[in-house]
Amino acid sequence: MTCPTCGLDPCINPSFCASCTKADSRKPRTSRWYVYDRSQLDGAPQPTVEALMYSLRERGTKALEEAGTKRRLSELSDKQVIEVGNKS
Repeated sequence: MTCPTCGLDPCINPSFCASCTKADSRKPRTSRWYVYDRSQLDGAPQPTVEALMYSLRERGTKALEEAGTKRRLSELSDKQVIEVGNKS
């Protein structure tokens, strides 16, 4: 049977997976930190912005054709888009 924690059959580390399952059972059903609606956030996290800037610096406008770059751009707030444009 496939382990629900690590996804392997047989489980590669039963004691670790058991500890994870035990810890998961103790956590609250809903987390205050999880945001279901990205519009509640004020743009993308800083690492996303940095990854976008890196790809634009390395590959120029060709990076705009890549799926990862498009996804990162879609996560930016209007303010972040302007900042990225000014730094590029």
